[in-house]
Amino acid sequence: VLSLILIVFGIFVFLKLPVRELPSGLQPPVVQVKVEYKSASAPIVDEEITQVLEDVIGGAEGIKNIDSKSEKGESTIN
Repeated sequence: VLSLILIVFGIFVFLKLPVRELPSGLQPPVVQVKVEYKSASAPIVDEEITQVLEDVIGGAEGIKNIDSKSEKGESTIN
């Protein structure tokens, strides 16, 4: 009898447990791409590296947003 009561109580408690899709402590996956193009000016880096990579990365499934920065000799995409 005690076993049956514990089983019924366990099932009841299990059904009442909250379920969350993404727990609050987890962060969504983030990828950073950094490319060095030494001695290239920021406009050249932007045109030849950053914009090309943004187009390729933006076409991937599941990408929600892209942040990029072009500086002298370096492109960074998040």
